[in-house]
Amino acid sequence: MLLSELAKALHNAGIEAEAFGEAEIKDITFDSRNSKNGALFTCKGEAFKEEYLLGAIESGAAAYMAQKKYQSADIPCIIVGDIRKAMSIVAIAFFGEPFKSFNTVGITGTKGKTTTTFFLNNIFNAFTEIKNSAFTTVEVMLSDEIRKSVLTTPEAYDLQRLLYDVKQKGSQFLTMEVSSQALKVDRVYGMHYDVGIFLNVDDDHISPKEHPDWNDYFNSKLKLFELCDTAVVNMDDPHAEAIVEHAKANSKTVYTYGESNKSDYRITDIVKNGDLLDFEVKMPNGEVENYSISMHGRFNVSNALAAIITAKGFGVSDEAIKKGLVETHVPGRMDFFYNKEKDVYVVVDFAHNKLSFDNLFKSLKDEYPERRFGVVIGSAGGKGFQRRKAIGEVLTKYADYAILTDCDSNYEDTESICRDILQHVGEDGPECRIILDREEAITTALKEAQNGDIIALVARGEESRRWWKGQILECVPDTELARRFRDGEL
Repeated sequence: MLLSELAKALHNAGIEAEAFGEAEIKDITFDSRNSKNGALFTCKGEAFKEEYLLGAIESGAAAYMAQKKYQSADIPCIIVGDIRKAMSIVAIAFFGEPFKSFNTVGITGTKGKTTTTFFLNNIFNAFTEIKNSAFTTVEVMLSDEIRKSVLTTPEAYDLQRLLYDVKQKGSQFLTMEVSSQALKVDRVYGMHYDVGIFLNVDDDHISPKEHPDWNDYFNSKLKLFELCDTAVVNMDDPHAEAIVEHAKANSKTVYTYGESNKSDYRITDIVKNGDLLDFEVKMPNGEVENYSISMHGRFNVSNALAAIITAKGFGVSDEAIKKGLVETHVPGRMDFFYNKEKDVYVVVDFAHNKLSFDNLFKSLKDEYPERRFGVVIGSAGGKGFQRRKAIGEVLTKYADYAILTDCDSNYEDTESICRDILQHVGEDGPECRIILDREEAITTALKEAQNGDIIALVARGEESRRWWKGQILECVPDTELARRFRDGEL
C-alpha cells in the first residue's frame, strides 16, 4: 500500500494529515523493535523519544507517522493532527476494513465483559457449528486458535491485525470486550459494531494514569454507542436513564433488559437447580421463556440475558442459545474447587473492582451462609486507587478473615498497597494480615483452612503472568494452586 493512499484514507475520515514524499508500506508498527523493511513507524505516546524513530529507520522503516516532523529522519512521512485517531484509521485502511466481513459485537461495562463474551461466543458456535472468534481479557480466540491476551482491547494496529486474522479464519461472528481506555484513546475509532452492549458502570479505573474523574470514565464508555447500530442496555444500572438516552441519540435501535419493570426483556424468576441456575425471561411480546446457566452467581443471569437478546437479534435459534449458555464456563471466573477431605470450597474469581467484589462476596455469603468466609486479595499498582477503599469495605461487610497480598503491584510497593487497604477495614471487620508473596499467601490460607470454610482467591483468576517493576514475570495461577489443594497436592 502506498503512503499517499493512507494519507487519503485519513483525509476521508476527516483527520488532518499531510504526506511528505512517497513510499510503499508493507507493514505498520509503533514498536521500533518490530520495525522492518517497508514499515510505517508511528511515533506515539508521552514517553516517545526521537531515538526510537532513528532505531526504526535503521531497521528498515520506509516512512513514519507523527504529529510533528523530525529533522533527523530523512524519509517520507505523514504528519497528523491526532495521532491516536490516525493510528486507528491507518490500521483499518491497511488491513482492508476486515470487520466488514463478519458480524461484530462490542461489549463494555465495569464488570461482566468477559463472561458475556464467552456466553455469546459459545452461542454463536452452537448456531454456526464452527468456531467463531472472541477477544477477551483472558484470551484471544481466533476460531480454533487460542492466544494469550495482553490488553483487554489491543492497540489499534494490533486490533486490526487480529481482525484481519478473524477474516482469514472464516469466522461468522466476532465478539469482543471494549474497555473504557480503548474508547477514550480511540483504539476503536472508525470501527463498526452491529451490536454494542452496555452492561454496567461503577466507580472504577479512576486514577492519574487511566481516567482523571468519574465524568471522563462514564463518557468514555458511552462512546461505544457512536460505533454501533443496535444498543443493548442494562436497566438495573443506577445510571440506566442517562445511558439509554445517549444510546437512543446515537444508535438506530435500543433494547433494555434486567429485573426492572422498565426493561424490554425482564428477568422474572431465578432458581438454583443443582449445579444450574434456571431463570425466566418475559419477552417484549409478553411471552415467558426459560433458560439455564451452569455458572455460579445470580449476577451472571443478567450477563446471560444480554447475550440472549444479542443472539436473537442475529436470528440465532433458541436451541443454540440454550445450548451455548449451559455449556459456558469461563476460566478464573467463579471457578469452584472442593477439597472433600477438609470440606473446604475454594473459589477463584477475577473480580477487581467495587461492583464485582460486592457481587462476588454477596453471592457466596448468600449461597453458603453457614461457612466461615476467607479471602486472599490484593490491588493493582498505579490504577483505580478507590479499589483499595472498596476492598477494605467489602472485607468488613462480608469476610471472617483475610490475607492481603500482591496483585500486579508493578512499580508500586506491595506492602504500601496492602496498608492502604487496611486503612479501610472497619473496627468490626475481619482479622487481616499481609503476606507479600501471592503464592505463599494462597498456600498459607489453604493449608490453614478449617473444616467447612469457603475461601475466595480474588483478582487474578488463571493469570500466569504478573507485572513487576515494568516487567512481565511468570507466576503460578490461582486456579493451579486451588487445583493442587483440591487434589491433596499442597
